[in-house]
Amino acid sequence: MSAPSETLQNAIQAAQSGQRALARSLFLEVVEQDPHQAEAWIYLSRLVDEPEDQLVALENALTLQPGDPDLTARRAALLLAYPRLDEASPGNAPPPSPENALRMALHLANAGRLIEAVRLCQAHLD
Repeated sequence: MSAPSETLQNAIQAAQSGQRALARSLFLEVVEQDPHQAEAWIYLSRLVDEPEDQLVALENALTLQPGDPDLTARRAALLLAYPRLDEASPGNAPPPSPENALRMALHLANAGRLIEAVRLCQAHLD
């Protein structure tokens, strides 16, 4: 397995040379290794095919770069083009199943976001 920075550079090169499938796969590897890699989420938002996946990538990038005007505009345009996505946006999403909540909490804990992980678990214990 390559270092995240090396994988990121390979992914960028693949994207710039038009190798969408390879680039998408490499960027997914990058965010799996480091979910705080905004540049990878931004590229992914352009490389994934489904609008839902585009929205997830954009929202992850916006979490890391709040208020970024380009990302904000792209998110707004996507929601205008696909109004049904607004209903599925994280603020409007139904609560996750206990199994998904546990997976999400483990992911948060592994990312060092312990308070959020504990709150997610507590929400399912109440």
